[in-house]
Amino acid sequence: MLRIGICDDERTSAEQLYLTLEPLLREDEEIIYEFSNGVSAVNWLKRHPGEMELLFLDVEMEPVDGICTAERIRTFDRDIFLVFVTGHEEFILSGYRVNASDYVIKPADRERLADLLDRVRREMETRSGAVLAFKSPDGICQIPYRRIRYFYSERRLVHVVCGEETLSFYGKLSDLEKRLPHGFVRIHNRYIVNADWVERVNGNRVITEGRELPVSRSMKQEAVSALARLILEKRKGG
Repeated sequence: MLRIGICDDERTSAEQLYLTLEPLLREDEEIIYEFSNGVSAVNWLKRHPGEMELLFLDVEMEPVDGICTAERIRTFDRDIFLVFVTGHEEFILSGYRVNASDYVIKPADRERLADLLDRVRREMETRSGAVLAFKSPDGICQIPYRRIRYFYSERRLVHVVCGEETLSFYGKLSDLEKRLPHGFVRIHNRYIVNADWVERVNGNRVITEGRELPVSRSMKQEAVSALARLILEKRKGG
């Protein structure tokens, strides 16, 4: 379940975000509250701990702006996903100090919101200890995503590497990639790596637990950027 709030002192702007966001939600997801200012958002969240997973915060609000509101929220809630909504890109960097999940530029773009929701869902699955379930020659396997170092494909098999243990199942890496949670990065046609286990990137190689995995030339720029962002997120969160 994903419960969402919108905090914006401009009614028209809040309604526009609601109308763009609402059709993108799944059956068990809903926008449960709309706040007209940051003070009311902070007070509600204090009274209802754990009842909201995602909050869209307008940056330019009165009497307390979105950045200050986020700072107050982080004093008692480190888990809620905060997304800044702004008309000016110069405010974006301010989000890093409050561990914001992302930002959207007004008016909110449907595709960007859809991508953002998918990332939040994946992160929620990871936090809840989600597992990868598959049928192997030995029977049904369930492996927590956090244990998986990387995947690689060979002919029609996908191999799941968990430290010294490797399990396999029939499938395609491209199909698997679509259902992986936040934190996994495609680095090669045959490899997907868990950023939590990446020790370093060395040229065209990713090092995980002393093993070198190839990074393809066509995917290198995007893969390295994604890994850098995820590693930075982990350090800030830790």
